[in-house]
Amino acid sequence: MSASEEDFKSTIAEYLESLPAQFSKRVFSNPAACLAIFRLLSTVGKQLIMSMLYLEHPIKLQEVQQWARPEHQRTVKSKVHQLRKLHILAEDKGHVLLNPIFREQLRNALTGGGDFSSFGIPCNDTRAPVTQVWLAKYAEERWERILHFMVGQSAEAGLALSDSVRGILRTAGLMEDGSEGMRITNRGFQFLLQDAGAQVWTLLLQYLRLAEQQAMDVVEVLNFLFQLVSLQLGRGYSAEALTRNQRRMLGELADFGLMYLDDRGAGRFYPTHMITSLTSAAAGEAERDTRRPGDSGPLTGNDTAVSGRSRTGA
Repeated sequence: MSASEEDFKSTIAEYLESLPAQFSKRVFSNPAACLAIFRLLSTVGKQLIMSMLYLEHPIKLQEVQQWARPEHQRTVKSKVHQLRKLHILAEDKGHVLLNPIFREQLRNALTGGGDFSSFGIPCNDTRAPVTQVWLAKYAEERWERILHFMVGQSAEAGLALSDSVRGILRTAGLMEDGSEGMRITNRGFQFLLQDAGAQVWTLLLQYLRLAEQQAMDVVEVLNFLFQLVSLQLGRGYSAEALTRNQRRMLGELADFGLMYLDDRGAGRFYPTHMITSLTSAAAGEAERDTRRPGDSGPLTGNDTAVSGRSRTGA
């Protein structure tokens, strides 16, 4: 994973940390959101969560720190602090325990229990499917059209951009209005130097901030984004049960090439690789550490501090 993508995931963590505790409870009530957040954590963060996932009673913080080798105990202490700020971990009188809502819903996400509709409702019919190859071409064309517009290479690309795309580019500070139309800013040039994954994350974070400004339910928006990044590439999903805001989001995300809305019939959409890879474009080491294909790498650094000893008290 590139440094720019790691940096942005740190920014995502900061955004989640800024949410009030009551907002976090609503986010954690969604299994797909819990799994997505888990995948965005560092390797040590994941190891700490998995070690406490089936603990029903608080454990001494001092004991948690002793799970690591002495030279890495400071790293573990730092990750415990981060999990506390994310409201994933609660500490009281020197004891820590996973947030019970997060613990239950992450268990459900990993074992297939609970409300699995949070991972989308797949469509099953005999129509010819939209292939992954076609989706990749569609997404890349949409995305490149935006990049070409930013650098002024294609006036036609600009004409094809929706007001939503233009608005996000403007409010993100990537482009500004000039005497001859929109033009790229210094921040926009820095954006172009990022890898595609970090670029997408940048715009999604801006989307969340815009949702707040427009008095949308930010938890609904956040949970839906976490649902979308958890969907399976190449599979069609039903939009019939989605709320009005969620349908609106699908259309706006399609403008960026993150979604394809099937025009062969109403109520069907396909995620593209640009969104399904956001929590799975990880280093192989992180995947091996968690034993779950597609998990993401560390938010910051290459953390392998927690030892393999049993943490269940057995």
